[in-house]
Order: sequence, then structure tokens, then C-alpha cells
Amino acid sequence: MSKKIDKRTKEYKEFIKKNPQGLGDRIANFTSKIGLDKLVDDDCGCDERREKLNDLFPTRFKARRCFNDDELQWYDNYYKTRTLNLVTADELKKLVIMHEQIFNWKVNGLCHNCSGSAKIIKSMIDRLDKMYLSYNKNL
Repeated sequence: MSKKIDKRTKEYKEFIKKNPQGLGDRIANFTSKIGLDKLVDDDCGCDERREKLNDLFPTRFKARRCFNDDELQWYDNYYKTRTLNLVTADELKKLVIMHEQIFNWKVNGLCHNCSGSAKIIKSMIDRLDKMYLSYNKNL
């Protein structure tokens, strides 16, 4: 499982500079480079705006790594046995963890029973399917 990074640390700020999650992180990096971030208070609401912009305008998903052997075996079984795009709670947990690690993208606020999460879950599965299918073509 990937290591959780405290958002208040320098490690997290360096991680975001190298891996912007969306438009909000890109703007924050830019304002930091030109020194604009030094002119505002710490409690100005910038973090909330940055996260909102990241949610509205995410960075394109690009795989940071391939499936490892265990993930490939699990996904192969999942891909071949799933029905009607129904996802169990255990499958959803595994898919979210796998998606976060492979695409280096945190998925927050998913609810297995909420209709609003269905689109996000489907897009995660579509990305993993695309990667899985391209992996199998190269074997």
C-alpha cells in the first residue's frame, strides 16, 4: 500500500511539485515560483480552492508504473469474471488501491452505494481495463 503523506510537510509539497494532481496544483506551483504565495495569509482558503480546482480540472491520467505480478493476476481474474459492471465492496477497495498506486492519483469520497460515485468508479475501471488490454497485447 502506498505511504500516506501529511499535507503539512515539505515532503508533500515536493511530491505535488513533481506530480501535480490538477489545475489547482499547477497554479499553486506557479504562484510559489513567482513569490505570490508569500503575500497571502496562511488561512486564506487557498488549499480549499486548490483542491476544488484539482477536482474540476484534473491532470490527465498517465500510468506511473505497470501492474505488478499480484495485481495482474488479480485483475486478470476480475476482468474475466465480472458481470454487468457490478463491483463488490471488496473489489472496489482493491480497484481504488490499485488505481491510486498505478496512476499515482488519489480518489476521495467514493461510496459503494452512492449513484454519484458510479461515474468515477467506471472511469477508474476503464483506465485499468485499457492498461490491462494493452499489457496483454504486448505479451
